[in-house]
Amino acid sequence: MDNSDKRKIKSVLADGAYDSNANFRYLKDKKITLGIKVRNNSIISSRSNRLRNKETRLQLKDYLKWKKKRKYGHKWIAETIFSTIKRIFGEHTCATKFDNMVKEIMIKVSLCNLFRRI
Repeated sequence: MDNSDKRKIKSVLADGAYDSNANFRYLKDKKITLGIKVRNNSIISSRSNRLRNKETRLQLKDYLKWKKKRKYGHKWIAETIFSTIKRIFGEHTCATKFDNMVKEIMIKVSLCNLFRRI
């Protein structure tokens, strides 16, 4: 795969499945703005990552304000597109090599974009 097209990830929006100290630590190290929704039963613990504790406090204090600040409501846009692509082309790729899988998926996404313009 061609590494010349490295784009910097600015932010991540993820649901409670990604609520872990390791994920918060990784995003902090890479200086990526995070939008990970913590689990409903989350607690603030001295063993937890400080950034995760901060996000937990913000979400418990005023979830709607946190959601607006992190633009968490925009996640549905990506999920809608993924769903559309899967509905049209299926969930699988025919290619077996990773590079070819990427090319196949890029073709599917391009076709989906063309279909949406029509």
